Amino acid sequence: MSRRSSSNCSGRGPGAGVRTPWTLASEEVWLRTHRLAGRTFVLAGIAVVATALFNVAAFVEFGMLALAAAIPVVYSYVLYRRLEGFNGGGSNTL
Repeated sequence: MSRRSSSNCSGRGPGAGVRTPWTLASEEVWLRTHRLAGRTFVLAGIAVVATALFNVAAFVEFGMLALAAAIPVVYSYVLYRRLEGFNGGGSNTL
């Protein structure tokens, strides 16, 4: 199962996945972000099960899941900026 999820056989779906402006704008960002997201959610799931065995407070488990969701979003932004050539130089318009 992990082999199949990491190979991204299903491609972009209409309702599932990390759907940020950056992942939708670039196929490469989409693929890399979802590869990372799969790994972070597997690790978070293992961590949640482990903390449940030790009767840790629920807010700690929620925090781990929130972090697992935030990491791919931040990664997709940084990766998009890097791949699209935004190096931080020049003028910024707001």
